[in-house]
Amino acid sequence: MNEAWYGRRNLAPQRYDSSRYHGLNLNSLFFRGTIEFRYFNGSLHAGEVKAYVQLVLALAARALASKAASSKRREFNPATAKYDFRVFLLHLGLIGEEFKTARTHLLKKLEGSAAWKGQRRDRRGSGGEGTPGSESAQGGSEGAQGGSEGAQGNAHEALAA
Repeated sequence: MNEAWYGRRNLAPQRYDSSRYHGLNLNSLFFRGTIEFRYFNGSLHAGEVKAYVQLVLALAARALASKAASSKRREFNPATAKYDFRVFLLHLGLIGEEFKTARTHLLKKLEGSAAWKGQRRDRRGSGGEGTPGSESAQGGSEGAQGGSEGAQGNAHEALAA
């Protein structure tokens, strides 16, 4: 690891080595036995700080538990960035109510929907019925509520089958 970081075997790393000025400072690992994440802006907001700490801890835990890694680059699509990052956070284990604040803060500046990869596709029927922003054919807000209960019923029927 030392050789990969420095490009040569460095048996006596210096505190102020030029390699320390990266988002992930592994020079600190060889000098002090710790790692530094320098990706985050300073903040006094407790929720943001907590989110950053939870993200870094989840990344470190995942790295320690992983048996292999891939260097394959994925294409970045700003329209689906929020969804893609949410899925990444869930794969890291940031699932459930205790990580809701972290997900909120980490996703808040990204574009797109956290729930849908692309355009939302309604599964209830064709003809535009129930598409985002449209009222149900039953009319008004009552119809929208009835529609969601119907969708829930369909999901339960599908699970039972």
